[in-house]
Amino acid sequence: MKTRLTELGVAKLRPSKSGKYSWHPDGMLPSFGLRVYSTGRKVWGITRRWDGAKHPTFRKLGDHPEITLADARTRARDVLADPAALEAHQEPTEEAGTDPSATSPRRSWRTAGRSAGASCGRRL
Repeated sequence: MKTRLTELGVAKLRPSKSGKYSWHPDGMLPSFGLRVYSTGRKVWGITRRWDGAKHPTFRKLGDHPEITLADARTRARDVLADPAALEAHQEPTEEAGTDPSATSPRRSWRTAGRSAGASCGRRL
């Protein structure tokens, strides 16, 4: 059910006991709402069909404590008016001046454990 989201109401939202996340749409702005994950994380976003897609998808606008409800609604209005504005609101994922190909590959706990076991001569 669509209800008007408020700062107090958003602060009181708790994660669902079952499932991956729960969706709380805003009654004031279509397609806009808040996802509350089972971990407690709250993410503002827009769910709609982007570029003529067959199924609607979710696009993140930002996390709840860092972005207020008013700021999230403003961003959502900008993105709904011009979908290209979504890239303007995204934070950069890499630092400027770093070459992603120059970084060492990430090691998982499995590969880290195998290399540690192999170096001490025992089988894991």
